[in-house]
Amino acid sequence: MRTQDILHSLLNLFKGQEQDISLLGSRTSQSVSFGVAGACSWNGEHLREVLGRFPSAEEGYLDTGGLAGWFRDFLRAVQQAGRSFAKGLLQCLLEPTVMAWDQAAKRQGRRPCPCPCCGSLVWSYAGAEPEKKDFDSLFGTVTLRRYPARCEKCAKSFYPLDSVLGLGHHRMFPLLQGFSAFLASFLPESVAAKALEMLTGCAHSPRTVAARAQELGRAVAARQETGMELEVGILQQAAAQARGPVDLHLSVDGTMVPLNEKPKDQEGSHMEARVAVLTLEDSMGNTLTKIRLARLTELPVFLQCLSELIQEARETLPHLRRFYLHGDGAVWIEGFADAHAFLTFILDWYHLKEKVWGITEKWGFERTEHRMQRLQEATDALWRGDSANAIEILKSMRFPYPSLGTARDEVVAYIAARTDRIPNYRWHSDRSLTIGSGEVEGAAKHIITNRLKGSGMRWSPENADAIIAARCSILNGTWEYDLLKANL
Repeated sequence: MRTQDILHSLLNLFKGQEQDISLLGSRTSQSVSFGVAGACSWNGEHLREVLGRFPSAEEGYLDTGGLAGWFRDFLRAVQQAGRSFAKGLLQCLLEPTVMAWDQAAKRQGRRPCPCPCCGSLVWSYAGAEPEKKDFDSLFGTVTLRRYPARCEKCAKSFYPLDSVLGLGHHRMFPLLQGFSAFLASFLPESVAAKALEMLTGCAHSPRTVAARAQELGRAVAARQETGMELEVGILQQAAAQARGPVDLHLSVDGTMVPLNEKPKDQEGSHMEARVAVLTLEDSMGNTLTKIRLARLTELPVFLQCLSELIQEARETLPHLRRFYLHGDGAVWIEGFADAHAFLTFILDWYHLKEKVWGITEKWGFERTEHRMQRLQEATDALWRGDSANAIEILKSMRFPYPSLGTARDEVVAYIAARTDRIPNYRWHSDRSLTIGSGEVEGAAKHIITNRLKGSGMRWSPENADAIIAARCSILNGTWEYDLLKANL
């Protein structure tokens, strides 16, 4: 039977049936008698029917705020009526479609899915009668009847219908699970649970809501460690729309995350999370798309995922013109640049400038106008990419005490070791090319700082890594696929 025929039959079935919808917080403590058939088509006739059954706005409502309260109660009644009808419609659709599929599979002895425990296809239906389980949807709790099966390899029981529909071990339908994961990834657990209840009418504990986000994050991490095809596909789709040469800009940085394993004043109380943003730009410098990758894990794992991402992007993107790497002078960033010779590493200009002018913090009263002028000349030379001249200017500076030149000598050594990574910043700036890593610093604040570094927050490494991965998946637009993989 087609879905259209099922809907037509249900509409005929619901015609004339009515149900009482209690007004939440109503001033009149009355109820609304709402026809289910009227919920199917919101035209003028049905709307007038609902308005006719609702208590009229009496004269007392016309005082300040009274009419607004009546209108609020009316909207709540309509919302609850819509949920009640949608719940009944969902339950009725499960009977002739989803459950009938399970019955046909049992009768024909088909193998529609592998065992979720061991992946074996050697299993058989083990029960004569279907078992019931209540699931929470966006509209309320519905009951799903399905037949159990038993795997002959691992001797564990499971429900084939649950596996085929992508239902996890919990009691949430996928769309509600997606809402929970989305909210818990960007809001504290208690706030996410309250927001979920306000938006959908479904009440769940903060721990349950947070668990859905952590499941999503673990699925993202597991997928990325086996391949980055999904993210590369997003880049390919955006590059195909450019119809011309494209540039890739990779920005990397790190930020510390507080852990709950040790007190905050002890060593090991924080762990560095690495963040990477891969930006695809057209020939005019317009941003086509961005891919975020962030993990709180061992450095080799993060670098492996990042290497696979940029290698596949370099090999598969058409008309790739330039591939830049932007970052500060951290050891792991420079090591990553050395391992990928095709990347043009540009040292972050703002980090370099801050490094030079940081010398003055140790000078105190020796911060003379002449020395400040020499620092400005060295900065101007670096802006032009003339690192050799900048080093000579810094070396020519004289101090009354040898200890005052220590900071200067450290900066000179820093510049000398990175001469080949200091380009002509002015040339790049005049052509609107990126000269700093502000892209990844903003991403690190949005992905990590805003969620994981609130007042009093402490995290376990596993949960923090999962939340970070989930936020990246949502920002990249791959979270629906990852959520399905989490259930399967």
